[in-house]
Amino acid sequence: MKIYFTTILTISLVGGIITSLLPEKSNSLKKYVKYVIGLICAITLISPLTSVLGNITKLQSNINDFFDSNFSQKAIDTSNNLVLETGIEKVSIGIKSVLINKFKIDESNIDIDIISDDTDISAIKIAKIIIILKGNATWENSESIRNYLDGLISCDIEIKKM
Repeated sequence: MKIYFTTILTISLVGGIITSLLPEKSNSLKKYVKYVIGLICAITLISPLTSVLGNITKLQSNINDFFDSNFSQKAIDTSNNLVLETGIEKVSIGIKSVLINKFKIDESNIDIDIISDDTDISAIKIAKIIIILKGNATWENSESIRNYLDGLISCDIEIKKM
């Protein structure tokens, strides 16, 4: 950047010196010299724009890559997986909340594993819910838990004791 300003200053000084060295009687020649020096200064001022314009073409290339079908498909797949994972997590939290509130089971005694059907990504389809209960008191509620969840959720429910 320092070189850029030094170049502009040098061109202006040289132009001023050349203009002052011209004879006073040649006003038309002075006019043309000032015009040429002004053009040189303008070109020097505009020259950094060439690197900016070069960067614009790189940016345009990156934008085209962004909208390339392969990249877009990867982005769609990633977002679908994120939605699926978030949905499964929310279902797991909901089931855990039901078990805590309805059956008075301590949260530390519940683990939930949800197996989803990934064939159709337009909807979250739960294939199986595995509820892992810890402790003796929770195992006594296993049948009532299964019966209650069967009324809420239409998928295979497995209850395991750890």
